[in-house]
Amino acid sequence: MDYLIGQSYDIKVFQIVVEKFPTSIFYVLAENGQKLRVYDFEKNRCSNVKSIKCIYKGLDEFGEPVFHRDRLYLLKELYSPGEIYDFEYKSAHKEGDTILYYNVRDIFGMQQIYRGPLSDGQRKSGTKIKLLLKDINETDVSLLLEPVPSNIISSTSISNNLEYLFKDFIDNGSDTVLKAISRQGSGDLNIKMWGSLYRMAQNLEASSTTLKDIRKDIVAAYKQYILKGNDENAATSNTAIGIIEPTKQEKQIGAKFDEGKSITQLMDIFGLTRQKVVNTLIKMDKFYKR
Repeated sequence: MDYLIGQSYDIKVFQIVVEKFPTSIFYVLAENGQKLRVYDFEKNRCSNVKSIKCIYKGLDEFGEPVFHRDRLYLLKELYSPGEIYDFEYKSAHKEGDTILYYNVRDIFGMQQIYRGPLSDGQRKSGTKIKLLLKDINETDVSLLLEPVPSNIISSTSISNNLEYLFKDFIDNGSDTVLKAISRQGSGDLNIKMWGSLYRMAQNLEASSTTLKDIRKDIVAAYKQYILKGNDENAATSNTAIGIIEPTKQEKQIGAKFDEGKSITQLMDIFGLTRQKVVNTLIKMDKFYKR
C-alpha cells in the first residue's frame, strides 16, 4: 500500500507482546513487525484489538515503513473540551530559572503538558491536580489545559468522592452513586462519571472476567436507573436516554458502530454530542462491548 507521510491509517495488529524489566505491553504491527506501546487504559482489552490508528512517518534506513500512534485520534476519543480531568504532577521544564511548562500524567497513562499556574504544594511529584480542558490543539496535538475556575469547583465536587462511591456501588449494590450522578450538573447525566468508575474498575487487582462483569453491571445499572424514571429530570433533560424503543437515527448509529465507526466518527456523521452518542450506545446495549 502507498502511504502518505503524516496521514492516519488503520494498521492491523499481528500480536501482543509483553516485555519485562520494566514490564511493558506492545502492539506488534502486521505491516512491518514494529512495536507500539499499549497505553494503560488499553491493557485490559488490547488482546481483542484487531487494528490501531497510526500516523505514517516515512521509511527507515532499510526501506521499511515507520508508524507512530495517532495521538490526535486518541485525544479526541478520550477527551471532551469543557470537562474537568485529574492529572498527576511529574516535573517542571525550565529554561534557566524560568518555568516553561509542567509535565503531567493523565488518567489514561499518557504524558501531557500544562502551561498554567500551580501552587508550591501542587509542584510535588505525584500530586493530584484537577485541570479544565479548554480545547484540543490539532496543530501540535496537545491539550489546552487551564486552572479550574472557582465558580465551577462545587459542581464537580462529586469526583472527589468517586473512590468511595465506586466501592459503595460494587460492595453494597448501593444506588448512592446513581443518585449522585443523575443530579450532577442540574440533572444532566454525566457519562464521564461512569467512565471514571470504569477506569477505577480497570485499576483493580482483578481478572479480566471480573472486570467484564463490573463494567457490565455499571452500564446496566445506569441504563435501568434512567429508563425506570428515577431521574426526575430524565423527561426533559437533553442528555437523558429517553424511551426504550430506539428511534430510526439511533438504529443507524448502532449499525455504524457495529461497522467499526468510533464515537468521534459517529459524532461527525450524525452531528451529535459525545454524550448523546454514548447514551444511544448504552440504550442499545452496545457501549463497552467492542
